Amino acid sequence: MSRNIIARAALPAPRVGEVKADIVLVHLDHNSVTPYVTWQMNLDDESCYWGHYHKTLSEAAAEFQGRCAEKKAIQYSCYVSGKRPEFTR
Repeated sequence: MSRNIIARAALPAPRVGEVKADIVLVHLDHNSVTPYVTWQMNLDDESCYWGHYHKTLSEAAAEFQGRCAEKKAIQYSCYVSGKRPEFTR
């Protein structure tokens, strides 16, 4: 079972009692129905939770952008093209 991170967004420092996390856009090699997912990833142990699954990369990228805007992401990394993803706010 393989998961490949396509894009990652750093979230602001958490409040007291909250987990330090990033938002990630991932391709799941083993899932042919909904192979793209956005997760919130715990930076302490790299566990992933709050997954939103998608059939296409474009659907997942749009949802990733929305989650990043909602959570006020502060930094982006895109592993496909090696440059920051283009987002509109």
